[in-house]
Amino acid sequence: MTYGFFLANTLAYPFGHISLGTDTLDQGFSVENAFGHFDDFSFRNFYNLDRIDNIDVDKKFIMLSIQMPVTYRIRLHKKTIDKINQDKDTFLIIVTLLEGEIDYKLIIKQLQRQRINKQKVLIMTSCFTHLNNSYGLKFIYIDYWESFTRYHQKFLPGATDRRSINLAASKKFLCLNRNQKAHRIWFYFNLWRLKMKEQSHISYHLPLLDIEIYNQMARSDFVLKYIPSSLHQEYQQFLKKTYEGKVLDKLDINPINYNNSILNYYNDSLFSIVTESSFRFAFLTEKTFKAIVHCHPFFIIGNPDHHSRLRHNGYYTFEDFFDTKKVESFDEASSFISKIKYTDIKVYKNKFTQDFIDKLYYNYDNFYNRRISWLDIEKQVLKATR
Repeated sequence: MTYGFFLANTLAYPFGHISLGTDTLDQGFSVENAFGHFDDFSFRNFYNLDRIDNIDVDKKFIMLSIQMPVTYRIRLHKKTIDKINQDKDTFLIIVTLLEGEIDYKLIIKQLQRQRINKQKVLIMTSCFTHLNNSYGLKFIYIDYWESFTRYHQKFLPGATDRRSINLAASKKFLCLNRNQKAHRIWFYFNLWRLKMKEQSHISYHLPLLDIEIYNQMARSDFVLKYIPSSLHQEYQQFLKKTYEGKVLDKLDINPINYNNSILNYYNDSLFSIVTESSFRFAFLTEKTFKAIVHCHPFFIIGNPDHHSRLRHNGYYTFEDFFDTKKVESFDEASSFISKIKYTDIKVYKNKFTQDFIDKLYYNYDNFYNRRISWLDIEKQVLKATR
C-alpha cells in the first residue's frame, strides 16, 4: 500500500526548516522537531497540502498541528474538509505533542463546528493515557519526548549526562519544579512542611507571570482539593513564605533547560523525585529522561502508568528502591516523603549494590540505543485507518 502525509498551513523558510503553522508558536512547529529525530524517518512521502490532488497514493493523511490544551482551533479550508469527509481514503491527523492535557469535549466541539466526521480523524499524542477514552476518539501514541530528548542530549551545546554514580553525594535527592502546576504546588507544600530542605536540592520557580496568576492557581480547587482541610490554614502560611521561590538552574528563554549548571545538583544527590508535566495522565517528558541520563534512581509522582510505560519500553523502574508503589494523593506523598526523611542517607548509599548500579547503566544505554522508529508510527496510522 502507498500513502502520503500532506502538511496543512505550512510555513517555509528558505535555507531553513519546514514548519507546521500553529496559533501558538510564532515560527510554527518544525517537521524536524516533530518527527525528524525518530529512527528511520524520511521525507520521502511528505508533501505540502497543495499537492494532495497531484500525488497518486492509496491513502492520504492530512497533518494539522494544534497545540492543545492552549488552543483547539481547527484551521482548514472547506475544500479540504469536504475531501476528508467524502474521500474514504483521506484522513485528518491532528498533531498535538508538546503537552499531555487534552479536553475531549473541546475536540469534539471543534470537529462538530467544522463539520468534520470524527471517524476520519486521528490524534497523534505523546500521552499514553488518551488511547483509552470513552468519546470514540482515535489516538496514535508516539514516544515523542523520549526521542526528542535524546536528540537534544546528542546535539545541543551544554547538554549534560553522566554515566557514573557519586556515592559521596551530600543530599538524598533532587526535585526540579520549574513551571508551576497544581500538583507541584501541593507536593512542594508537603516537602516544605516536612522540612526537607537540608536533605535535598529542590527548585520551586514561580512563573514568569504576574504573581496574581500564581495566587489564583495556588488557591484554586485544583490545588485545594488535594490538601486535607485540617492543613488549609498552614497552607496559607506556606503561600506567604514561598513567593520568591527557589531557583537552582539558571533560567533563560528556552522552555527546556539543558544548561550544564544543573549537573552539580545531579552529582550532589543520590536520586530524583520527578514531578512530571502531568499528574493525572501518563505523559513522559524530558524531566524523567534527565534523571535516566544522569544515572539517578527516580520516582514519578502521579499516575503509576508513567512507570509501567517505561517498563514497556525496556527501562528499569525503582519502586523497590523507594519501597513505594505509587503516590497519587497528599497522604501518600506525606508517607513517601516521611519515609525518605527518616531513612539515613547511608542506608540509601548501601542500596547501590553492583546489581543496582548495573540497572542504572542499563537505563542509560537503553535511552541512547533503543530504536524509536518512525516506520512503526506509520504502521500504527495504517492500522488505525483500515
